[in-house]
Amino acid sequence: MKEFFLKSLSKSQNSSTKEVNAILKQKNKIIASDDIDFGQLWEWGDYGLKETSRVETNTKKVIQTELAKKRFLEAYYIEKAGMTFAAKMSLLSESIEEQKLFSHFAAEEAAHFSLIESLLTKVDKREGQDLFIKFLNEVIASGERRPLIFIIQVVLEGWGIDHYGIMERTCKEAEVKQHLKLILKDEASHHGSGVSLFKESDLSESELNYTMEMMGEFIKMARVGPVNLFETFKKHTKISASEFCEVSNAQQETQRKLNYLKNLMQKAGAKKMTQGLEPLFKPDLVI
Repeated sequence: MKEFFLKSLSKSQNSSTKEVNAILKQKNKIIASDDIDFGQLWEWGDYGLKETSRVETNTKKVIQTELAKKRFLEAYYIEKAGMTFAAKMSLLSESIEEQKLFSHFAAEEAAHFSLIESLLTKVDKREGQDLFIKFLNEVIASGERRPLIFIIQVVLEGWGIDHYGIMERTCKEAEVKQHLKLILKDEASHHGSGVSLFKESDLSESELNYTMEMMGEFIKMARVGPVNLFETFKKHTKISASEFCEVSNAQQETQRKLNYLKNLMQKAGAKKMTQGLEPLFKPDLVI
């Protein structure tokens, strides 16, 4: 069964029939990517970066363009995975109402994916398959219903609310901003329903152990700091690791994200897991 979902998650972008493509074009909203200047979507400070004389103005624009594309590349693979997640959860649902809920979610994830895809028609998407995306795909392929509700809906969709919220609030392009607002609204309903469906006491011992293991892996990825951001800086500047940590507020921002993550778990009533993972909620920067 795991192999079946991994195959779904690895689907290519091959076109279907003209009729199918026509239906999708009619149903899905898109943005004309030729009209988008990625470097102008967000300003330097919108990425949490301090002004610095170590990076020239022209280089800043290059970095801003690359960071914007990376934001959408990550979203591309997240929303792509979301379609498989929602389909799997529809099949695992314990009631017809829950099945209807996840069927609606699948349609919303498809709409999100189509929108993000339209922004990246001229971008090489292979660069977006990082460790987090591989982790996400593994969880969706291997997880059972109750662990998936917690890991994906409670935690990762809750994490998405923070991430998409920052993107939406600071976006300088009205059309992109409006679409991000719609995605954010959907993410909130996906997260909220997950919180209502999850009860830690319902987890079997094996489900609890699996969820703890996967959450431990995710927290470890979060606590190492903005590694991908640093890779972009190394590509375009000669800034040192210590200077980058100062410019990016790496220590403070990483701790903020870990606190947010811990708060998501606590609000969902995951007391055993929060206590068991407590030592991990501190930055361990590798930059």
